[in-house]
Amino acid sequence: MNKFLIVLHVFIPFYVSVLAGNVKDDYLILSYDQVLTMAQDQSPMAHANRIQKDNSYWSYQSFKSGYRPQLLVSADIPGISKGYYAVEQEDGSISYKSINRSSSSAQLTASQLFAATGGELSIRSDLFYSDSYIDNLPHEFQYSPIGIGYRQPLFKYNRHKLDQHLERMKYDESLKNFIYSLEEISITATNQFFSLMVAQIQRDIAELNLRNNDTIAKIARGRYELGKIAENEYLQIELQYLTSEQNFQQAELAIKNASLSLKNFLGIKDERDIVLILPDVILNFDVDEHLAIDKARIHRPEMLAYERQLLEAEAGLKQAKSDAGFNADLNLQYGLTSTNTDINNLFQKRTESQTASIQMSIPILDWGRSKSQRKLAEANLEMIRYNLAQEQVNFEQEIYTHVNYFLQTRQQIEMAHKTDQIAEKRYEVAKKRYMIGKITITDINIATQEKDQSRITYINSLNNYWVAYYKLRKLTMYDFLLNQDLIPIDEENN
Repeated sequence: MNKFLIVLHVFIPFYVSVLAGNVKDDYLILSYDQVLTMAQDQSPMAHANRIQKDNSYWSYQSFKSGYRPQLLVSADIPGISKGYYAVEQEDGSISYKSINRSSSSAQLTASQLFAATGGELSIRSDLFYSDSYIDNLPHEFQYSPIGIGYRQPLFKYNRHKLDQHLERMKYDESLKNFIYSLEEISITATNQFFSLMVAQIQRDIAELNLRNNDTIAKIARGRYELGKIAENEYLQIELQYLTSEQNFQQAELAIKNASLSLKNFLGIKDERDIVLILPDVILNFDVDEHLAIDKARIHRPEMLAYERQLLEAEAGLKQAKSDAGFNADLNLQYGLTSTNTDINNLFQKRTESQTASIQMSIPILDWGRSKSQRKLAEANLEMIRYNLAQEQVNFEQEIYTHVNYFLQTRQQIEMAHKTDQIAEKRYEVAKKRYMIGKITITDINIATQEKDQSRITYINSLNNYWVAYYKLRKLTMYDFLLNQDLIPIDEENN
């Protein structure tokens, strides 16, 4: 298959002289490919895109860490308190006294959440010390070498397993959005490039027209003095010359504005004027509409977002139904504990403790709250299903329309280039005929306008083509030139 179609450069005398002369160091010369590379490597948009990707990565890593074993050490050293407490006297009576207390504690806890069941296992070890500074209330040590607890919801809807899947989908979306944004950067860079390119060509056209109008004005002045042309035609030529001077000044200002805009977009600090090299290669490859739609369904971040929204809506309905019904939690605990006033005897005798309980909750009267939440979840799910169906139709139509538009832009370039060549040749013929008095100033003006408009139309057709090319890549996340996905397999399965 033919991959490339060569298109000739538009002849730009000023910029050709820059490239061919000895003043290259006075200008920052950039090709279209260089602008695209700089846009994706160093532009503020690219920097923000990479930061967003990193944020998504660390957010996903933070979520995954919540389902890994957690180990925590906590301590309260020292804890001091003062207050009135009931103290038993020798005769058995109770007396309230102001007591100063100090206490210290340390705890080591390990926990693990099980996404498959929604249960949580915890293992802990505690050491506690307290002293009341009263003779008949000695200090005390308490040690729990091990305490094991497990809590298991019995009938509640388990969101943990789905949440893991949803978070993975969100991370995959971020990877796709990163590539998607790179193509968007290419589109913006293309528009910035051709905005300056058009400004440079308009400046060159304005300079060329100014020189030509100056020549024409001198010839007209001689003819007018000889009485060969009317005063009205002579004044029209003088007015045309003044207008060309204004156009040249406006073109110079347009170049400065477009150059500053491109520099800001690319993050360029170089003070030199930019000279752009017009791309002379147009990619020529086949685009299969069905392949484009299939690739877009697989790789577009929106498709993954649609699937995630549907899963979230279905989970919301299940959660609403679960919350409205009977719920119970199973709690199991086992531990060893020892208490002594002498730390040396603390580890000799331990007491076992076991606990098993089921905590239940049954809604009796909630004034329609559970029903309202369920109906709201059902309505939300129905709305999302409807929106997704409509988005699917719009999605396929957008791909189909753009594929045909892209193919059309390629044909428009060929026609615009041919029109530009014809208009340039017609202008040269018209100018020579005017010099020998064969046509009027009106005829040369028409030829000039057609020449200028054809030149700009050709440049705009190049702009439209490259924007359409990168939009095709963005919409499908697929490189039709190399026949490969834009998203590497290792990133998708990371």
